[in-house]
Amino acid sequence: MKKRIFFLALVAMLGTQFAGAQRRAGKPCTPEQMVERLDRKLDLSEEQKKSIKVFCEEFLKQERVNVREQRRELRKELDKNIESVLTAEQKVLFQEQKVNGGPGKLNRKCR
Repeated sequence: MKKRIFFLALVAMLGTQFAGAQRRAGKPCTPEQMVERLDRKLDLSEEQKKSIKVFCEEFLKQERVNVREQRRELRKELDKNIESVLTAEQKVLFQEQKVNGGPGKLNRKCR
């Protein structure tokens, strides 16, 4: 009997962890979802919901901007590292392809 209870508790615990991992791996929460989740736990007033939604929207906007900036910095570092191993002629071609979006442009999706 104790083994059965332990097994059921273990299955329930693993199931909730798996569901949480799926949620995190999926789409990010919208501001509305964030407010809804807080409202369920904190019983927010309408004014609080409106304010928190604005805060969440601003946070998500800033998060996207920061990700783009980090990506740009990483791209610059990658280009610098690539150029360090190229010949002078290859560097010129590399720069042209980056500017003109030629076939060698690295940030295109691989097919």
